[in-house]
Amino acid sequence: MSTSTTNPILIVGAGPTGMIMAIELARRGVPCRLIDKKEGPTDTSRSFTLHAKTMEMFEHMGIAHRFLSSGIKSKGFSFNFKGKDERPSLDFTGIDSPFPYILVFNQNDTERELREHLETTYGIVPQWHTALNKISVSDDGSFNLVLYNDLTGNKETLDTPWLVGCDGIHSFVRKSLRLDFEGENYDGMVMQMMDVAHDNFQGSDDWVHYYMSKENFLLITRLPNGNHRVLISEMGETDASDLAPREAFQKLIDGHMEGTQLAEPSWATKWTIWKRLAKQYRAGNAFLCGDAAHVHSPSGGQGMNIGMQDAYNLGWKLALVAKGTGSPELLDSYHVERRPVGDQAILGTDAMHDIIMAHGHGMEDRLALTQEPNWHDDAVSRISGMSYTYQDTYDLPAGLTSLPGPQPGERLPDVKLSDAHRLFDVLRHPQLTLLMIGDKDATNEAIDVARQVAAHNVEAIKPVLVTSQHQEADAGGAIIESVLDTNHSLEAMLATRGQPQTLLVRPDGYIAFRCLLTEQSYLLDYVQRYFTTLSATKAI
Repeated sequence: MSTSTTNPILIVGAGPTGMIMAIELARRGVPCRLIDKKEGPTDTSRSFTLHAKTMEMFEHMGIAHRFLSSGIKSKGFSFNFKGKDERPSLDFTGIDSPFPYILVFNQNDTERELREHLETTYGIVPQWHTALNKISVSDDGSFNLVLYNDLTGNKETLDTPWLVGCDGIHSFVRKSLRLDFEGENYDGMVMQMMDVAHDNFQGSDDWVHYYMSKENFLLITRLPNGNHRVLISEMGETDASDLAPREAFQKLIDGHMEGTQLAEPSWATKWTIWKRLAKQYRAGNAFLCGDAAHVHSPSGGQGMNIGMQDAYNLGWKLALVAKGTGSPELLDSYHVERRPVGDQAILGTDAMHDIIMAHGHGMEDRLALTQEPNWHDDAVSRISGMSYTYQDTYDLPAGLTSLPGPQPGERLPDVKLSDAHRLFDVLRHPQLTLLMIGDKDATNEAIDVARQVAAHNVEAIKPVLVTSQHQEADAGGAIIESVLDTNHSLEAMLATRGQPQTLLVRPDGYIAFRCLLTEQSYLLDYVQRYFTTLSATKAI
C-alpha cells in the first residue's frame, strides 16, 4: 500500500536530539513529523549526565522540573590514580548557572520525559518502525522522500521543504547527501558498561568516581534507580578471559578497591569509540544534528548534551524561516556556529581521554595533566557547556559603541532582578527578547525602539522594558512587558550602570545584538536583515 502526504518538516531519528528539534518547532507552531526505524523506545541507558547548559535549555522549555524531581545532583568528577595519594577533581558547583552541578539521569528516562512532553503538550508521537529509504532533491531545494514501515509493509511518499537528520552515527541522511564524516577510531578502544547493584561501595553518591591504572579505567556512579553505572575500558583483560560479564567487571574492580561486590547486572553492553566530525552540517535544506554530525570519546559525558544543543540552536531558526518571519540567512549560521562546537568537543574529550583512558601510559604523566594551569576551570566550563560561544561568528557594524560585559554571540548569564523575577524568567518564551534597559528618563526612547521593531516584526521579537522603578509603557499597539530590576543587577552584570541600552537575546540564550539605546539604527538594521515581516517572505 502507498500513500502520499506533503509539507511537514521531517525529523529522522526519535532520540533526544530529534525530540528537542520537534519540541522547538512545535513551540512555534511549525508542523513536523518524527520518525525512527527502531521498533520503539529504548529501555536501556548509555548517557547518564545532563550538564548545566542542557538544564538551562530544559528550563527555557518549561520542563526542567521533570528531571530535577528524581535526578541526582553530582558535584563533579573525582579522579583516583592507582598508587598515587593525589585526588584531583573537577568541581562543577562553582559555575555561573542556576544548575551548578551534573545531573545524573539515565538516557532512557530522559527520552521518556521528552516523549511525554511532546505528546501531552503538542500531540506529537514518534512514528516507530518507519525508515527513510530514499531522498530526492527537487529543483527548488525541497525533498521528495520515500518512507517504509517494516511493521505494516507500507511505503509512503512525502514531500517536505526541510529535512533534519538526527539519525545517529550511521545516519542515512548524511550518507544519502554524501556529506563527509571525517575522523578515526580510537585505536583498539572498546568500552563496556553495566547497570548493577553494587554493595559496600565507599564512594559518595554526589560524585562521579574515576579510577585509573596503567592498564585500565573504571567509572562508578550512583544512578537514580538505586543501581550503579559501572563503565570500564582496558587493554583486553576482560575480552581475553572466559569470565561472565559480572565476574570480569568484578575482577577489574578488585584491582582498585576492596570489599565491594557486584550483583548480576540489569543490563550490560560494549561498543567501540569513534571520533568523527561532519565536514558540513548542512546541505541545502537538509541539516545534521547530534551523532549524525559528530561523535567522540564519552569522556565527560558530553555527546548527548551537545546533540540536543545542536537541535536547540537550529530549531528556532528553522521555525522562523519556515513561518516566513525569519530571513533564510539565519540558517547559514547553524553550521557556522555549531561545527566549531563539535570540533572543540572532540579536542576537549581527547584531552580528558588522555588523562583517564591513555592505556599503557604511567600515572605520573597522566596525573601531571591535571596540574596544568587552568585545567580545572577550562574543563569544567567546556563540559558544562558554559564556555561555548559564537562571538567569533558575529561581524559587528563599524561605528557601534564598544561596551563591556557579555558580547553578541555569548551566553547571557542569569541574574536575580527582584524577589519576583530572575532574568531567565523574563526570557522563557519562544520569541527573541528585546531587553531595553534604562531609567525613567529613557522610557520614551525605549518605547520608540519597541514601536519600530514591532512595526517590522511583531511576531518574532518580544520587547521588555527593564527599569529600577515601575514605568507605564505604551508603544501604540506594541505590547511591552515591564520588569523591575530593583537592584540594577542586570546593569551590574553588563558593567554599564547608567547607560541605557538594548539587548536582543536569542531563544537559545545567546546575545544576538547589543547597543546603546541611542544607537537604535544599528539594531533596526540587524532586525531588518534577519527578521522579515510575513509580507516580505512567503511562509511555507
